[in-house]
Amino acid sequence: MDLESSTSLGMTHDVEIRVNTYAWTALAVFCMLGPIAHGAEKMWVSWSHKPPTSTHLPFWSLVLLSCSYILLIPGLVCTLFTYDISALSGLIKLQHGSESMIEFIETLSSTGCWYGAALVALYAMVIPGIKLLLLILAEVLRIRSPRSVRAARMCILTVQTISKWASPDMFAYVLLMYLVRELDHPPKLEAVGHLNLGFTSFALFCIFSTVACLGIQAPELPASETALAVASEPTPLRRKLRSVVPFVATFLFVAFAATLAIGASLPCMALHLDLDMLFEPTGHVPLSFKPFVETLGLVDLMHSEVNLWTCLGTLAKWGASGNANFFIAFVMFALFAIGFTVADMLVLIVAAWQLRPSSRHSNEVEMQGRSADEHQGPCRALSFARVLKKLSMLDVAIVGIVVVTLCGYVYRKSGVILSMDWGLLVLFVAELCHYATYHLVMGLAPQRPAASAEKAANDEVSTEDELSSDTTGSDEV
Repeated sequence: MDLESSTSLGMTHDVEIRVNTYAWTALAVFCMLGPIAHGAEKMWVSWSHKPPTSTHLPFWSLVLLSCSYILLIPGLVCTLFTYDISALSGLIKLQHGSESMIEFIETLSSTGCWYGAALVALYAMVIPGIKLLLLILAEVLRIRSPRSVRAARMCILTVQTISKWASPDMFAYVLLMYLVRELDHPPKLEAVGHLNLGFTSFALFCIFSTVACLGIQAPELPASETALAVASEPTPLRRKLRSVVPFVATFLFVAFAATLAIGASLPCMALHLDLDMLFEPTGHVPLSFKPFVETLGLVDLMHSEVNLWTCLGTLAKWGASGNANFFIAFVMFALFAIGFTVADMLVLIVAAWQLRPSSRHSNEVEMQGRSADEHQGPCRALSFARVLKKLSMLDVAIVGIVVVTLCGYVYRKSGVILSMDWGLLVLFVAELCHYATYHLVMGLAPQRPAASAEKAANDEVSTEDELSSDTTGSDEV
């Protein structure tokens, strides 16, 4: 018995080392891919003296996107996580399991949870496929005719918007492994949980494909269509709203900060083991062990819950100890779920105050006979806010927790019970404040100024002149 147990532990340790090596290597390679590809592109431009056109896919983005999709296949078929829960130093196996994305979808569909299987397949398989098809379609459309430029632009903007929505399950799996590890109370109850190759591959695919998609520049609309969007004098209602929106946005930011701080400190997800369901015929433990197990007092130890602040600190500690997957998980929560969301709200506040018209500027605009939007020009903060909104993943994390918890009922028959807690609702309110602020500020943003439309028209005319001169020259030859 002791020899078998030690051999099993040795094999598990070897597998963990291989997974950790793969994760650190993949993370390092992907972090270097973008800068190396961008540097190679710069060297090619300086050597060939041909600057790249803004309508083409950047080389670094193409390399990063292609390599990200290579990781999608192992992300779907390899094991996402493994867990093992036992009593009395492993003498009694209470619960164990492992799951890949494909296996999870098959389990959901075979148990009648068709809506859960559809949602997981939508996020993990359909959205990545749609992203790839839209990118190919955009590259085909942008080189055909001016009329197809609008469709190409819509394809790229759609890809950039939906790109982050391939990753909601990853956030829930991280919390699930945290909950399993929190059950560890040796020697009475021991619980281990590991994120495996599938998590590494799929998480890196989600992160770097999203970043790569944001590097693709959507083509500008033709001058004929741009002229229709020339900025005009804002209505009195619009001017009044712009004078009020900074105060509304500030109030929403305060509400966002408060609900985020409270929601992240409250439990958002919980795990409970039903002791009765762990025994045969529904569980793995022989029924003859039940009287002995009940005397151990395990019922009070078979419950764990998680809040984001505690989870972040624990993930940072596990990542600092050398676990690459938990380091990736920490980056996903700290940077993408919370960091970029907070940064987007701060930039939106700056943009809201930049949109507020002042009386002095209004008088200057009236004297010069220009529209307020034309005078104000583009707001740099709005551009940053659009990018940060596509990188912020608090909404993705919330949806992922909801989906995995609802789908987790298929494990109830084996004694594993997942549930949502009040902290998730408070985090949802915080994200509602984020969405409201974003759409409020973007809805009052100035339209493209007339100067830009005129410049685009001049560029189009000059391009046509160049093409006509080239054609004339070729005819003469």
